Amino acid sequence: MAKRKGEKCNKKLDETEFQILDAIANEPNGEFLVPAGSEEQVKEFLNCAWRRIPCGKDTCPICGRINRQTEKLIKEGKDPDSLESVFECVGANLAEVLAMAKKDAERHGIDIANLDDVADAPSEFVLSNKVTDWYVKIVRLYERESKGEAPWLETEEAADLIWYAGTLSAKTYRQLCNQWYLENEKEYGDFDYEYTGEVLKEVLKILNKSLFKLGALNMSIRRLHKEFNEFKPAIIKI
Repeated sequence: MAKRKGEKCNKKLDETEFQILDAIANEPNGEFLVPAGSEEQVKEFLNCAWRRIPCGKDTCPICGRINRQTEKLIKEGKDPDSLESVFECVGANLAEVLAMAKKDAERHGIDIANLDDVADAPSEFVLSNKVTDWYVKIVRLYERESKGEAPWLETEEAADLIWYAGTLSAKTYRQLCNQWYLENEKEYGDFDYEYTGEVLKEVLKILNKSLFKLGALNMSIRRLHKEFNEFKPAIIKI
């Protein structure tokens, strides 16, 4: 497989992982999540995967799955908010994400068991690294301020900041990958590129609002807001 000079590439799934993925994607009982419907309906489903406050409806493929997981954990006598439960759910959800990827690849005529047909996107981008470093600064500030029980941490803006800063980091990397795929693979990733672009615009608006309000309460956040404004235009242009 060709690889750009000087760039690291993502790890390919091994044969065992492909076998697991195949079993999941062809699961007959409907337990695994493969959203179906119009493009707008699928977007609505996917919104609940990144929004801090999702719709919560049992009929939603994302929220319904989370609700069933929570109910299952409670019946088993487990705390759904514990780290152990979170990791258990993350494992199940990851399997579903892989299944969705396989189904999407099939719709594009790509055999996911032979990814030599699709080049790996670079795993490191300068812009992505900047956003991730910024997110780490927010996490560290949050941890420091938590020790002193700073009042601003109890606000909705603070909850939005910590949640969507992480979302921005993940979605920026994803969009850079989408852009690279489109430039090198032409037809692969059109839907995800359009959708992720929409998500990034909304996330940037939420973060800008939170940073503006919290900046009046904390000097460190004002500095983080300035840094945010420096890389924001580059994200919009992806």
